[in-house]
Amino acid sequence: AINFHKSLIFPFGLLILFVPPFTMHRAVLRTAKSASKGARAATPSASLMGALAAVTATAALTAHATSPSECDPIMDSIKASQKAAEASLKIAQIAASGKTGTPEIEGDRLFGKKPGIDPDYDLIMDDELAQNIYPFDKILEAKLTNKFPLSMKFCTPEIWEKYKDLKSSGPAKWTLARAINTGIMYPSSFVGCHAGDRESYDDFRDFFYPVIEAYHKGFSMEKGADLPGTASERMDPTKITEKLSAAAKAKIISTRIRVARNLAMFPLNPGGSKESREEITALMDKVYAG
Repeated sequence: AINFHKSLIFPFGLLILFVPPFTMHRAVLRTAKSASKGARAATPSASLMGALAAVTATAALTAHATSPSECDPIMDSIKASQKAAEASLKIAQIAASGKTGTPEIEGDRLFGKKPGIDPDYDLIMDDELAQNIYPFDKILEAKLTNKFPLSMKFCTPEIWEKYKDLKSSGPAKWTLARAINTGIMYPSSFVGCHAGDRESYDDFRDFFYPVIEAYHKGFSMEKGADLPGTASERMDPTKITEKLSAAAKAKIISTRIRVARNLAMFPLNPGGSKESREEITALMDKVYAG
C-alpha cells in the first residue's frame, strides 16, 4: 500500500513544481486540503498519503514563494495538516495492532498530563512546591533569561521562609506554594501567581502587595486610591474626551467591558473546587430565577 501511494503522490508533486508561480498558492492550498483529508482517514496508508501531500506542498511552496512572509499563512495550514496526519496515523496503528487501550492518544488530549487528571479542575503542582520546597534552581534558571514573572522577583528565599508554613485565613486555606505554582510551571508568564481567597492578599501581604504595586504602577496598597465621585459617575462615557485618530480606529475590530464580582463566602477561582463551583452555580440559579 505504501509503494502504491508513493507512486500517486510523488508524480503529483512533480506536476505541482511546474505550476506557474501566480497559481502556486492555490495549488498548495489544494494540496494542504488533500493532506487534511488523508489525516482524517482511518487507515495508515491514507494518513501517510496525507502527510506526503503536505511535504510535497511544502517543497513546492518553497520553490515558488517570493518572500518569507508570503509563505507564513500557507505554511501554518500545512503544519496543521501534518500534525493531524501524524495523530491519525498513530490512532490507526494502535487500532491495527489490536490493543484495547490508547494511552498515548489519551495523553495527547490531556496535554501531557496523566490519564485521570482533569487539567481544568484538578490541582497540578510543581514537584518541589508539592513538597513545600523552595524551587531555587528553577527560579535562578528563569532569572538568567531576564524574562521571568513578577512572582519570582518578589518570592525571595526570605519571603518563602516567612510564609511557607502559613495557610490563609479564608475558605481556600491558601499557601504560598500554591500562590506561586503557576509562575514556576509557566515561567514565561508575566505575573505568575494567584490568590486563593481575598484573605490571601493580606495574609501574604509582603509577597502580594509588591506584586500588585509592580503590576499597577503608581498604585499604593497602603494608601489606596482617592477616586472622586461614585463608580457610575466615573464610568460615564461622556467624560471620555480623548479623540481616536483614523489610524487607531482602523485597528479596532471590537471592544467590550467586562465586570466581575466575587462572592465573599466562596474561595476565589484558583482556590475553588468542583464542589464550590457547583455551589456557586446553584446559588446563582436562584438569583437569576428571581
